[in-house]
This record gives sequence, structure tokens and C-alpha cells, in this order.
Amino acid sequence: MSVDVPVIVPETAIDRYYFNDSVVKFFQANDEKSLAEAMLLLIDNPGLRQELVRNAREFIEGYSWEKNKDIYLGLVDSLVASSGRRVVAKE
Repeated sequence: MSVDVPVIVPETAIDRYYFNDSVVKFFQANDEKSLAEAMLLLIDNPGLRQELVRNAREFIEGYSWEKNKDIYLGLVDSLVASSGRRVVAKE
């Protein structure tokens, strides 16, 4: 995804939780025919490939370190504070 390649993933609960049809192409898990059909669909449809790449790029940007570091560091700080430890931040 991060190298602008459309992604085909098995339709599992965890993948459906994180992704949707606008970001990845799903196939039926453990079904090689379904995987082959998804591959052929993307091979034959450059517009769909471009759309998936474009949407995936936006998805990735939403999870970038720059956008989420304050949330992550705040979570770590709260966990450290609740443990009673004292941590000195290094910059």
C-alpha cells in the first residue's frame, strides 16, 4: 500500500475492521479461485487500480506518525504515569 501498489487481501474480520472496499480488493479467504478472480479484475481494470491506490494513499496519510504521534505518546505517558515510574523524555 505504501508503495502505491493496489492490495488484495483475504476477507477476514480483522481486515474488514481496518479496511473497506475503497482501499483494498477483498477475496474470499482460503479460496484460490476468488483470489484469481480478484487478481484478474485488477489486471483488467486500470481505473480500479488507480482508485485503490489513491484511496489507500489517503488512508495511509491518516495513520502517519506526524498525525498520530501526540496520541501515541500521550497513551505511553498515561501508561507510564499509572505505573508510578518516572521517565525523562529525550529529544
